[in-house]
Amino acid sequence: MTDHELSSNDPGQLDPGLFDVPRMPRWFIEPGEGEHPRLPWSPTMLRPYAEGMQGYRASARETFMRLISEPPEGLRGEGLERLVAFDFNIGAEHRETKTSESFLAWETNHPKELAAIRANSELKWLLGEGLTGHGTPGGLLKLLLNAPSLESLDLQVLSMPYSYRLQHMKAMQEQMFGALEELGADVYEAPEHIEGHPARISPDPSRQIGVLEPGKGVLVTIKQSIAHIPELAKPGAETEAKLGSGITVAVRQSWLIRTSVASGFSQEYAKAIWEQPYRGHRFEDLPEELAEYVLGRLDLDTAAVLLSVMTYAYRPDLKL
Repeated sequence: MTDHELSSNDPGQLDPGLFDVPRMPRWFIEPGEGEHPRLPWSPTMLRPYAEGMQGYRASARETFMRLISEPPEGLRGEGLERLVAFDFNIGAEHRETKTSESFLAWETNHPKELAAIRANSELKWLLGEGLTGHGTPGGLLKLLLNAPSLESLDLQVLSMPYSYRLQHMKAMQEQMFGALEELGADVYEAPEHIEGHPARISPDPSRQIGVLEPGKGVLVTIKQSIAHIPELAKPGAETEAKLGSGITVAVRQSWLIRTSVASGFSQEYAKAIWEQPYRGHRFEDLPEELAEYVLGRLDLDTAAVLLSVMTYAYRPDLKL
């Protein structure tokens, strides 16, 4: 059992005002600043491996790797750097691969939908913004609504190693909910569980490289839906996909649960978790008692550190 249901410790809609924001290192400059600046929570580029995107991707990764190597004062000395770097790299790789493959499949298999978007000046411009990672939630959702065979799009990605850059989350949320209101979305009163996507607890990968000392943390990933948008009804218009059940807008949170003595985590449980067998990035069968204890740390004390928040939209009818 590697995935587990959340109970009373569901973090729900995050309130940035409840967090302590670590002070940024003086050298840090946002990767997206420049002649055509990106927002701090810019979405995954639709063609992340295109030749013109390599420079930005390499520069951004270098900046975040340096940031990860410098934990804030309260987290120094716990050996968390490898785990935080692992979460950042795996997350970026998954988003870029998934986005690239999904968009390329849509471009290739549904040329009529692509042609219709290019024939509309507004949609053509929004597509161009999405290709370079400059898209906004409102613009990307308009693209998705007008591409009925496209499975999903990332809308916002805010990477926050050790909760650095957390100060951007409020503006990020305001932008997202503003776009949903403008599009007439059905916004849920509270985040809802996504069937088939319970909380995932991932191990410290250190054992894979021969580290024998127990790790100082585990990762928890949570996915929840926040809104629903009906498909556009176009009477008389030809579409390549049947009018489905609509688009789900969801949030993915990545947390680091500290397991050090200083964090107050049970050292008996920390040792037991370290010894659990795992395959790849997942435990093979994490006992429910250990899982419940880990998820019970998902509150706003010093044991739980928010690492990233991402919003994305997808069509459940098309998602495998």
